[in-house]
Amino acid sequence: MALCLLALATSASAESAWVLWKYEALLPPDAKSTTAAWGPVKQIQWTNMGVKSNRKDCEESLAKTPAPTADVYHVCFPDTVAERGAMMSDAHGLERQHVANIDVPDFYASALGDITAARTLYNSLSGSGVEETRTAKVILNQAARMVWLADRIQDVSAGRPALPITFFIIAAEAVAKLADGYEDEGKSRHYVRRFFFVFCTEDQRRRAYRALQWAVPLPQSPDEIADYLYSIRCDVVHEGRYFEMSVPSDACVGEVRAIVLEGAANAAQSVAARGSE
Repeated sequence: MALCLLALATSASAESAWVLWKYEALLPPDAKSTTAAWGPVKQIQWTNMGVKSNRKDCEESLAKTPAPTADVYHVCFPDTVAERGAMMSDAHGLERQHVANIDVPDFYASALGDITAARTLYNSLSGSGVEETRTAKVILNQAARMVWLADRIQDVSAGRPALPITFFIIAAEAVAKLADGYEDEGKSRHYVRRFFFVFCTEDQRRRAYRALQWAVPLPQSPDEIADYLYSIRCDVVHEGRYFEMSVPSDACVGEVRAIVLEGAANAAQSVAARGSE
């Protein structure tokens, strides 16, 4: 579980400030016992336990926290995670956000090293008049919006990782289709595979596999991670079975989130490069 809790941290720059967060899944005071399959709905609370100057200092503080459980754990994230609203405890601030008005570069700060690099890439894709550049920007926009929606779903579906994963895989499919210029229907599995094998590296596939090795059901190998995630998406979309998958921590799902954003950034850069040839 410790590897899983640190999963999101592996892709971010160690030089920026890091925040120690406490995650709690709490039963509301008036919660009633239930025999329903999904159980009582829990309220998710993220508490900022302190800003550290770098990743090492944060991880040293993390090592002193109590042993993690499914409902309470601590984790280190770059300070940009809180800024983009993915884990903020200010629920009112999140409610005022709209998917059409998200700050897209903030989603790619960790994927590209820092927020400056993310904004530089995003701004370079604006107003050039080149079709490939326009497509590259659409790729970044579409993936960020799907991830934003996944974040909102995760806020209200504690313990149901299949739901945010579905949005991550919708993002992966859209990215690969946009990069290929594919406008027809179908071929969803093909393009999810293409996303993970063309725009993600072997290391990224291994990271996804490691993050989900405590999941139920289990992925079989890094090379099968695309099919595994696609099957989760199909269970939700085609059969409404969002309750069978489980993970010990939201951080496991967070690593899949990070990899999808990294793959989207790779795809956008690849498409933009074609326009400059």
